[in-house]
Amino acid sequence: MRELGGGHFNKKIIYNICLTVTILGLLFIVSGTSYALLSGSSSSDKEQIIKAGDVTISLSEYFENTNQKISVMSDTEGLLQEETYSFKLKNIGDVPARYDIKLVNEVPSSYTDSIIEDNYVKVGVEINGEEHGPFSLSEANNIIDSGIIYENELISYEIRIWLDENYEEEILEKEGAKGFYKIKVEAKQDVYDKNGAELIISKATENNNEGLITIEQPATEQTEALTEYRYSGSNEVVKNYVEFNNELWRIIGVFPTDDGTGNIENRVKLIREENIGFYSWDSSLAGINDYTFPEGDVTLGAGINQWGESGSYEGADLMRLLNSGYEEESINNSLYWNRGSGMCYRGGNNRTVTCDFSSTGLTKESKNMIEDALWYSGATDWNITSAEAYKQERGNITGIADVGITVTKTTNWIGKVGLMYPSDYGYASSGCYESGVF
Repeated sequence: MRELGGGHFNKKIIYNICLTVTILGLLFIVSGTSYALLSGSSSSDKEQIIKAGDVTISLSEYFENTNQKISVMSDTEGLLQEETYSFKLKNIGDVPARYDIKLVNEVPSSYTDSIIEDNYVKVGVEINGEEHGPFSLSEANNIIDSGIIYENELISYEIRIWLDENYEEEILEKEGAKGFYKIKVEAKQDVYDKNGAELIISKATENNNEGLITIEQPATEQTEALTEYRYSGSNEVVKNYVEFNNELWRIIGVFPTDDGTGNIENRVKLIREENIGFYSWDSSLAGINDYTFPEGDVTLGAGINQWGESGSYEGADLMRLLNSGYEEESINNSLYWNRGSGMCYRGGNNRTVTCDFSSTGLTKESKNMIEDALWYSGATDWNITSAEAYKQERGNITGIADVGITVTKTTNWIGKVGLMYPSDYGYASSGCYESGVF
């Protein structure tokens, strides 16, 4: 994406994936469990207020007698089950929340007799008047509904529970067995909160305890003067860990971001906490950009220092691994983007290794939250400050020419997944940001 000093590029480096996305990460998790369901008895409406941080959920239950008997139903749809359990979920906080509603068998420690197993239980759910199911409780991992509930949104539920007739013989052998099923609500501040950037900006006050700093960036050759909000300081100072893609990530900051069409909006930029492995920025055939290290070692085919597509050149190998659109290729074919496995470039002279992103690549849900952004790829020098790196990244210098091939270099790229800028690294360290060079 950029030239680093005197031609040190395209080496076998650990790369952390850096995304420019319009999301906010997980900051708070809350949970609550219903008072009773199919165990014990109670009367009148029940309401719990479940709160942590900015998330507040109201769980209201409606029942007269919950000491019910779960029967084996002869109809697969469970329509003979006339008894229903009703409750409502409402977000009374001021941010969206991502929730899971689970039906869990919480057996009292004092109970020692036989219990009903989840694989015997079938569930039908009516959500805001719409039928869902029936489904096996165990196959659903005890989750009967999940999604996002927005501010002031109210969701109504009615649940029917019965025992699967396919297990009737096994159930008869468990005569007298009991189930102590309850509704459990788990909610967390929405990772995909559309107002996440604004929430972070609101916390960037003077002497805040989040590790947030506000930087007034001057105009560059490619950008106007901008206001940025960054996390800066040691791990003990910054509070920027979030959950994204079912993993631990960190927020770099909030930045006015061009979507590639000239439309600029504040977006949250994330970086993965752990690297995804050792893969080449780019690799090429021997004779194309061979590189000799100062100590004398030679890398044949060190690759081309051009991140995005340019003419007939498809772009850097790493870019094609991380982003969509390269599925038809045989190597680095959008594997990280599609959570796939195959072959990846590692080292010079187009050397390859097997690679597997089936558990670390982007999920469908995560991909839906990532939008195009204009990334800047001007060449930068060694031993410069964060501010100087910021200016050069957004400049129009493309660095040294290639050897053995001619590729027109560009200084920006429109796409979804990239790497952190050198200036991102510098600003994140309070020492580099304030006075240091790197």
